[in-house]
Amino acid sequence: MKLQKTLLAGAALLSLTRIADAQNFNQFVAFGLSSTDTGWFANASTGATPLDAAIAASLAAGGNAHWTGPGLGNAQILAGFFGLTANPANTPGGTNYAVGGAVDYLVPPGYPGTGNFFPNPALPGTAT
Repeated sequence: MKLQKTLLAGAALLSLTRIADAQNFNQFVAFGLSSTDTGWFANASTGATPLDAAIAASLAAGGNAHWTGPGLGNAQILAGFFGLTANPANTPGGTNYAVGGAVDYLVPPGYPGTGNFFPNPALPGTAT
C-alpha cells in the first residue's frame, strides 16, 4: 500500500511539470579569417590594387567576394541551418566580422612578411 501511495504521489508530481521548450537562435555572429569570411571585401578595399581588381572582376562575373571559392561560405552554410544569415558586417544588418587574411594583432607598417595580411576591422584600432 505504501508503494502505491508513493507511485501515485510521484505520478501526481510529474503531471505538474512542464515540458522544456527549446529556444531558437535569433542571430549569428562570426569572427575569423578566410574560412569564415562571406564577402567583406565586396564592400571594402584590401589595400592592394591587384586584389581589389581581382575581387571586382569576380563580382562582375557573378562570383562572390569571399576567399573560399564559388558558392556559399562556411559561415553562410552554418547560419542557414538555423534559418539565419551570415552577411558581412560592413553591409546593412550584417553580423559576420570575418575578414580573409585577417590577423588578431596590429601589423606594424612595413614589417617583413606581412604584406598579405589585413588587420581584422572588428578589433578596435585595427580598421583599415
